[in-house]
Amino acid sequence: MPNFTDTSRDVRIEVNETTRHTVLLATCRTLLGAWHESTLDLDTKIGNDGGSLAYGGSGFTTSSREIYMLDPALLNATCQRGGSWVPASIDLNDYVGNNNGGLVWDYR
Repeated sequence: MPNFTDTSRDVRIEVNETTRHTVLLATCRTLLGAWHESTLDLDTKIGNDGGSLAYGGSGFTTSSREIYMLDPALLNATCQRGGSWVPASIDLNDYVGNNNGGLVWDYR
């Protein structure tokens, strides 16, 4: 089921500086062809593992800056590694699916 961008449009992220969470937003197609706005908190499953964005962790936003999307599904950030900052990215299509109009985690 991953590869949510095949059945989604208007894909974007919002970084909440107050809560230090990054949310994925998209308009996702249902099985009947309708479109629904959906959100997914990326900090619940993505962490900063030694300067790399990694699925299976959590809270990457607290140790990252310059968080942005490149192409429809590539999440990019500058992540803290020790005392330095390094570029990192993760392809959300590998982990996020569209389940009948809703964004869901789906680790292969």
